[in-house]
Amino acid sequence: MFHRLKLHQVADLKFSSGTIMKIKRCYLLVWIFLTASTVYAQNPPAAISETTDPVVTVVESPEAELAKQQLAEIDNLIERIWTTKVSLSVSDVPLEEVMLQIAKQLGCELRIDDRSLEDLGLTREIPISIDVKNLAVGSVLELVLGQVDITYLVEPNRLVVLSVGESDDRKYFLTRFYPVDQWLGDGKCKLNLEKVRAIVLMIEAYTWEEMGGPGSCEIYGDGLLITQPATFHDRIRRLFSAMMKAKSLPNDSYQVASIPTHPLGEQADKLRRKIERQLISAKWRDVPLGEVAKLLEEQLDLKVIIDQRGLEDIRLDESTPVNGTWNEASVATLLNDMTRNLDLGWRIKGDYLEITSFEELEASLEVRVYPVRDLAPSVSLLEGADKLETYIGGTFCGVGVPNRPSVPRELELPTPKQRLIEMIEWQIVPDAWEELGGVGALLPCEASDTLVVSQVGWVNTTLESLLQDLRQTKRIAAEEAYRQQAAEVILMTYSIPATEDKPRFSSMDIGLLAQRLTRDIAPDAWGEGRSIQALSNRLIIRQRRDIQRAIYQHLVEIGYFKFDRTEAGLGGGGIDLAK
Repeated sequence: MFHRLKLHQVADLKFSSGTIMKIKRCYLLVWIFLTASTVYAQNPPAAISETTDPVVTVVESPEAELAKQQLAEIDNLIERIWTTKVSLSVSDVPLEEVMLQIAKQLGCELRIDDRSLEDLGLTREIPISIDVKNLAVGSVLELVLGQVDITYLVEPNRLVVLSVGESDDRKYFLTRFYPVDQWLGDGKCKLNLEKVRAIVLMIEAYTWEEMGGPGSCEIYGDGLLITQPATFHDRIRRLFSAMMKAKSLPNDSYQVASIPTHPLGEQADKLRRKIERQLISAKWRDVPLGEVAKLLEEQLDLKVIIDQRGLEDIRLDESTPVNGTWNEASVATLLNDMTRNLDLGWRIKGDYLEITSFEELEASLEVRVYPVRDLAPSVSLLEGADKLETYIGGTFCGVGVPNRPSVPRELELPTPKQRLIEMIEWQIVPDAWEELGGVGALLPCEASDTLVVSQVGWVNTTLESLLQDLRQTKRIAAEEAYRQQAAEVILMTYSIPATEDKPRFSSMDIGLLAQRLTRDIAPDAWGEGRSIQALSNRLIIRQRRDIQRAIYQHLVEIGYFKFDRTEAGLGGGGIDLAK
């Protein structure tokens, strides 16, 4: 059952991370997924008698029912936006008239936010020109509103046209709960929600609080509590759908094709294959780019759009001359040659082809999910050890993490997926990835046996080819190599932290810490040359690499490496090494 709550007043939500998120006075819909309408109380007070029933049966309020209905209307309208096809041919027609035609096709209401348009020096009378046939309404909205750099949002059975800046106001945002552990967990090991959260933050990274944007994503219970506009939630839902689809793939019929997250992703993939296979011959001398677009439309039976605003930024337009000769070349080859000569790029956006600038390509990345169970199987990680790779280099998604020292090189233990990622980032356009200053991101999801990639389209195409080549060669036993490295016994030495040349911990403290580590971390793995020595000035630990990683993570979490005694010392409410 889905429970949705409508909030109108300021509220404090406290999450498991200890942070408090302020929800401003605004129109918010909180979509809370529950598997049943019964909430079981835990640890009841001693004063409650044994005969007291600890079960609370929830009866939804009329407001909750209304909120549920409104969310259903929003989701239904978003679905219609991408499944309804329209043809539209207008020249210098007022924006309002064009939008009314689109709203009529969708069977919904329309609101134009005049005030936000006025801030841009625009009105609802601004002229619009467009000529398209049989495109999804979502594509038409992008083409119409993109002409004047404005956007749209979705409310219950209503489109709202407004400025991009106004669309960032949280009064237009929805807060929804995603039961990620229920979707991706295996019921045996606890799902690492931090890693799933990092994957979600790949989508339009600049829109999240971590990068100064208005959206938020917090871990709450066994899932994620996410605040973003309704259309953004649709993208998140499609990402999780792709990951769940990959997770459910059977081993005896493992489909390795990447899974798109765009609403028209499957149609776009078909068009891309058509462009890569269809042959063309052409000899052009100073042919205007606009005329080339029309010739390609006839050849492909596909709408070709020239992004005029994107070209204006680099001082090009539809009159820019195109030169070249092609004899029985693929259309993809022709497009690559032509756009490179003009310092441009091209992409398939759902159901049409767009020629635009590199800057525009990098501003709107394509998120795809790659099934890789056959190339890089998941491995079971010791609890605690699986957190370390997040903090390698002291960063998280490119953002510095305080009080997180870099992981010692001796403790590096890349999983098969991490090794695959490292190879990809060094072999496929290295400067296109965040690690070397690019815009693309690539993260593993052990739970679904996938790689999740946010990149420009042509890099994704190159990645597809590389993975195909790897599958045609004899697969290296990546899992066995990982297990051998994890089982290797190594020696780690940790000096006792000091403040003003005085040890922060006494010899007794360190002895208690050593006992605690052997008691709490892999207690059956000690002995036979694997031990901890607690000396007056250091800890000496001989143990398997994977257990060493769990120990190091534990030391980080208890504040062992902090240098401020008032924060992490034994006195003043600091850490308790003997706990």
